[in-house]
This record gives sequence, C-alpha cells and structure tokens, in this order.
Amino acid sequence: MKKILFLFAVLASLGSSCSGSLDSAGSPTPTNTGTGGSLARFTISGNRLYVVDQSNLRSFDISQAANPQQSTTVPIGVGIETVFPYGNSLFVGASDAMYIFDVSNPAQPRQLARYGHFVGCDPVVVQGNYAYVTLRTTGCRPSGNNVLDVIDISNLSSPRVVQTYNMTSPYGLGIRGNSLFVCEGTAGMRVFDATDPVQLVQKSFINTIKTYDVIPLPQSLLVVGEDGLLQYDYSNLADLKLLSRIDVVKD
Repeated sequence: MKKILFLFAVLASLGSSCSGSLDSAGSPTPTNTGTGGSLARFTISGNRLYVVDQSNLRSFDISQAANPQQSTTVPIGVGIETVFPYGNSLFVGASDAMYIFDVSNPAQPRQLARYGHFVGCDPVVVQGNYAYVTLRTTGCRPSGNNVLDVIDISNLSSPRVVQTYNMTSPYGLGIRGNSLFVCEGTAGMRVFDATDPVQLVQKSFINTIKTYDVIPLPQSLLVVGEDGLLQYDYSNLADLKLLSRIDVVKD
C-alpha cells in the first residue's frame, strides 16, 4: 500500500496544478505547483518543496533541481500528517487540528490559524473559500466520529466549521470545480456535486472498489486503491466510467 501511495504522489507531482485561483468554470487555474493527493506529506509550490514530518514543516529551495537546499524548519506540534497547497497558503493536517500557513514569503512559512478537532486522521483539500477535511477513527484512533467537515476559510486567520457530513471510514479526498470525491477505504468512494460548496449532494457511491486517495485532473480522475491505480472519466458524476487500471503486485 505504501508503494502505490508513493507512486501516486510522484506521478501526480508531474501533472498540472490544482492550486491557485478559479477560472470561469470554477476550476483551479494552472500554477507552477505539483498536484498531490490529500494524503501527501510533501508538495511543490513554485521553486519550493514543502515537507512535513511528525512535528515540523520543512522548506527546501529547489530552484536548482540538482542541488536542493533546506532553508527553514518550522516546528508545529505533534501528529502532523499531511500538507496541501492552495494559492499562497499551505493547509497542514494533524491528528488533532488543521493548520493554515501563509507562504507569500516562500522561504518563511508563517502560521495564520489552527482549527482544532477531536483526535483522528485528518487529510484536507481546499477550493475557493472552503476547506474540506475528513476525520477518521476506523483503523486510526478510537475516539470521535467518521465525518467530512466543511470549513469556511474566507478569513484565513479564523476558520470555522459550517457543515458536517457523516461518513463510513473516510480517507483521502479531492475536489475540482463542482466535483468532490471522498475515499471510504474498504467501503468504496462517494461522489458529490459541490455546486453549493456547503450543501453537498451525493451523486453516486461506488462500493465495488477499495479507495484511499484521489486526484481530479481536468479530463480524468486518478484513484489509488488497495490493489492499484485506477483512472475514471468523471464527466457524469452519477456514472463514472473506468478508463484504465494499473495493478500492483503485492509482496
């Protein structure tokens, strides 16, 4: 499983960006940023590589690709899990919180806010004025609930929860335009219409696959499952079409 997640992150980082401003269709405009999944522990933004370990956010200058240089280490806390870029911000998921960092000065990430929650695994994706966070206890930690939180981040210094949806066992998630995808582990994958970013409408629930993370690209959806990497046509949210599958040989 770790092998396919790593391959997923590397392949996705070579693609176009999902961060930046929105175009007229509601999709992110391309920037010089790698596209990673919501479970990623590293991300590229411009000439910077940002990496999280269990307690720190580390910044690397990669303007000279053959000679990357670490520039800063920012202590955050404990239980740091994921990092997701959006515009001039980084959203860091931890076991008990989501942190928002300003990276308008790329070499000096500055913490803007901390949104605390019950202890649970915590990937996050962002679009426009809203962040979407899944909190999972199944196979992770015994406390709390399995939910999807919608967080208003119009004021980056003061995020607030505006809606919560019950989930089965949520892992990674991805959003592009009006399409939101939430991986539910062995239960499958939920597909939402996010035309209203707060009042989500479930369009389908694929329960025939085991999913852990997802990246919506302009023309296709990349899904990492238990046995491999799947690619879907998601032009019809009510009926996703499988385009290809790369199986992974288990050790």
